[in-house]
Amino acid sequence: MKCCPQIVASQDFTGQTGALAATTIYTPTSDGTFLILVANSTQANGPATLGIATLTTTDEYGNAISKSATAAGNSFTLQIQEVLRVGSGQPIQISAALGGSPPVLYDVFVVILQLE
Repeated sequence: MKCCPQIVASQDFTGQTGALAATTIYTPTSDGTFLILVANSTQANGPATLGIATLTTTDEYGNAISKSATAAGNSFTLQIQEVLRVGSGQPIQISAALGGSPPVLYDVFVVILQLE
């Protein structure tokens, strides 16, 4: 057991205009409990937009986990904050997309902390 939460991975995706395909942020080497934080925000006001961020992984029993957040408007920030059990060797992935025309720049920030 760990004494304190520890950041095991972080990734910034800035200046996105198209869909962010499922991207592995971290793959644990043993079963564990993780706090996963995702923030997705538009860089500036733009046309009416729909944003979505999705977090996917698998627990130690082989059960698929998918958590999503959506937001709509001219300018927004959406967040995912989840404590999850993740199985050894199971990738923690993030994907995101922002709809609207013309495309609006957006950023995605991900931080993963191992709790135990």
